[in-house]
Amino acid sequence: MPGSAECWHVPGMSKPHAIRALEKQRASLRAEIARHEISIGKAVESIAHIEATLVLLRDAKRRGAPKGPKRRWLFGYGELGPLIREIEDAAGEPVPAYRVAAVIMERKGWPADDEQLARMLAMKVRNARRLIV
Repeated sequence: MPGSAECWHVPGMSKPHAIRALEKQRASLRAEIARHEISIGKAVESIAHIEATLVLLRDAKRRGAPKGPKRRWLFGYGELGPLIREIEDAAGEPVPAYRVAAVIMERKGWPADDEQLARMLAMKVRNARRLIV
């Protein structure tokens, strides 16, 4: 009969032993649940890091002009020389380095009022012209 004292009786086991066995089982299950909660917390944290990385990688395609020390990576390998030739061929005559820099900034969508970037690009154009000729 459910709910009676007879339900607690396990053949071959006294009531105190049954209680200790059930308490041990309960403690074991609670420990297992705690381990799973820790694992879930770590998984949630990993997902947050992955989401943040995805946002950065997706946003990298929409960046504007590079800022700070990373400006040295403005162009991919072999990209600047053909770009200079294309600009000079379109003009039909030699174009000053600062003007080539201005055209590059315009094509890339970088702000035209960034004088530091313009100076750096002009220097890169001058250095690249030495390699082109």
